Amino acid sequence: MCRALDLACPVKLYDSDFGYGTLRETDGCRCACIHLRDQAGARDFTIEEESVVTTIALTKENFDETVENSDTLIIDFWAAWCGPCKSFAPTFETASENHEDIVFGKVNTEEQQELAQAYNIRSIPMLMIFREKILIFAQPGALSPSQLEDVIEKTKTLDMDMVRAELEKQKSGAG
Repeated sequence: MCRALDLACPVKLYDSDFGYGTLRETDGCRCACIHLRDQAGARDFTIEEESVVTTIALTKENFDETVENSDTLIIDFWAAWCGPCKSFAPTFETASENHEDIVFGKVNTEEQQELAQAYNIRSIPMLMIFREKILIFAQPGALSPSQLEDVIEKTKTLDMDMVRAELEKQKSGAG
């Protein structure tokens, strides 16, 4: 029996060989067609829902909207040449699969230099977390799976009323 994917289609995807592509629902079933194109050619393939990419490729075009529309957003700033980024990637992907209530995004700092500059990225991997549109965590370096889980659990239980009150206090003290 078919059912629609739980995605706001179309969804942008990234493939390290072919670049960006688009995920579109096919016939309301638990599969989707993906078309990826680069200078060397194009590649089409079908995926099952269980293998849908659980992270969003963030760009300057979709970054602000993603922050705005996500209750909790965890971002990995990375680059293809970065060894620690490559070793952290499976940890980040596993966490994204285990926490469907959180949006996980990746920013390729080589392709999105404006975003990297805007967020003053000097070391990668860099993990940032926005909750209710407020940046609550920023830390460079690859985390172990248990460290990332600990950060996620603390993020989920953080008292955002207290955070907003502290931000207001800082604003009024500075003004």
